[in-house]
Amino acid sequence: AFHPADDWCTSIASGNGCLAPGFAVVFGGPSVIPDAAISEISRLLSGGTTLGDAHLQPRLTSTTLTRLSMAPVYADITDTALGAGAERICMARGAYRNARWLVVDGVAATTSATGQADVMMQRRYRVDGDGVARTPETGAPVCVAVMVPPTATSLTARAVGLSGRSTTATAATTVNVTSATRLSLTGGIAAASPGTGTGVASGSDTSGGGVTEWSYSTIPSGLSVVSRGQSTTITSASTVITLTRGLNNATATGPDTFTATFTLETPLGTVVGSASGEALLAGGVWRLRGVSTFSGGSWNVASGAGGFTADITVNDAGFVDDAITWRLDGVVS
Repeated sequence: AFHPADDWCTSIASGNGCLAPGFAVVFGGPSVIPDAAISEISRLLSGGTTLGDAHLQPRLTSTTLTRLSMAPVYADITDTALGAGAERICMARGAYRNARWLVVDGVAATTSATGQADVMMQRRYRVDGDGVARTPETGAPVCVAVMVPPTATSLTARAVGLSGRSTTATAATTVNVTSATRLSLTGGIAAASPGTGTGVASGSDTSGGGVTEWSYSTIPSGLSVVSRGQSTTITSASTVITLTRGLNNATATGPDTFTATFTLETPLGTVVGSASGEALLAGGVWRLRGVSTFSGGSWNVASGAGGFTADITVNDAGFVDDAITWRLDGVVS
């Protein structure tokens, strides 16, 4: 259980100054045995080498519910024992820490998990879903596929540590799953070329940074937006996307990131918002995946958040034929 390279005395290495390991089994919850007492026991049994308990507490700061495919930027994990659902709870880079498992529970349904992922065994603290190390020791982007029980009104995500300790539900980790709160498009919004394109050549993924910006505006054919139970056609759609390349170093590849703004125009009013996330360039296509944030408009959306995807195909040199297909969804109010 103890690696010879550590400072522990083992059957392989037990030189002068090594520390004899120990362990304790403690019965009782935190209301009976304070966390501080457990930390002190751990410190004593480790020969004074532990850092206390605070650094081991699992953390989960934010989640996003979406029906969009967030691959390849996000590792899309399905627990085969629970099945694959159309819904995904996604966590951006750095949203979880000290977690062995990410677990999603249905509220007002059953007490059993509706989705879970073993992020430690999936190596999400070492590499991203595409196998590239970008931020070692920081949780990589992950989506957990969930089966939503028919009686569920909301889903709550939890981070569970190696010791079994779990985060508690917060507004940032609980999402409503009723149809009265959902916004979705019936398809992707496509444009053959941008209105404008500036910055670093779009086909370049330089290691030293660099920014590219595109603006797209299109009149979709046959597309609709469904928001809070109402459906209407999209008469015009526009987005401005800013892509920033990451800075690479000797041990890691810097994540490429993006920000965007969007506007949907319909006969019933407008929907406006912004998006942010990460991007990968593969096979001449920029794959952008992230979080949409709804900020209002003149229709029936005041706020909300969900998924955002965009595929920008880099064709010939220059920006004139950089084609895009983008899509979004969300839980709105």
